[in-house]
Amino acid sequence: AWIGSTLRSRNTQEKSEICQNLVNNIWPELAANRLKPVLDREFTLLDAEKALGRMEQGLNIGKIVLQVGA
Repeated sequence: AWIGSTLRSRNTQEKSEICQNLVNNIWPELAANRLKPVLDREFTLLDAEKALGRMEQGLNIGKIVLQVGA
């Protein structure tokens, strides 16, 4: 199952408010290292197919990172 969100259905005013709230409330927390993304695993770009397989099997909890130039 894929979980995600989209702002396409939101009007311009709603998008602007969401953006402003993000800048005011989330960015400072990220900058201060109080919020960190959950990382599942890192793969080299050459192993992108393995990363995709992990996602398709639902084995990941958190983000899968592809290392470019590693």
